[in-house]
Amino acid sequence: MKKILTEKQLKSLEYGRRGGYWKHTQEYKDKMSVLMRKNNPMFGKFGKKHPRWTREPLECNNCGIIIYKPKCLVKRSKRHFCSVDCKKEWFENNRKTHPYYYYGKDWLIIRRQVIERDNNQCRRCQSDKRLQVHHKDKWLETNNNDLSNLVTLCHSCHRKIESGVVQF
Repeated sequence: MKKILTEKQLKSLEYGRRGGYWKHTQEYKDKMSVLMRKNNPMFGKFGKKHPRWTREPLECNNCGIIIYKPKCLVKRSKRHFCSVDCKKEWFENNRKTHPYYYYGKDWLIIRRQVIERDNNQCRRCQSDKRLQVHHKDKWLETNNNDLSNLVTLCHSCHRKIESGVVQF
């Protein structure tokens, strides 16, 4: 038996919460912005130049399509995307903030060597759960991945040392 949707459900799928922001067409956005302007008491004071009503043309960082966003959203972020899929695709291709990329290509091998050297235990509390590798000299200052500069710590000890509560 097929489920038949009502008109209200169809509209909610097209424009509402389930459809999301990305499903709106430019005609719908223009129509809604005109309605909002007419019904807003501030329209007489500011007119069409109100900052929330003016939209800037931007280029999608992934595919290059021109999109329009309010000025307040333009200032918030450096990158702008036409859809959620474009955003996901861009971040998959440009993941330079990921720790494995950050510490170098062979970071996984080095990390495994350090943990094996320390017998799969935290050097401070001898715990064998949630192990992490800590740089004695900060990576940002030295870019040093030598085994002598690395220590195996559990998550809680690593947090204490990084925050400066405990000295190693």
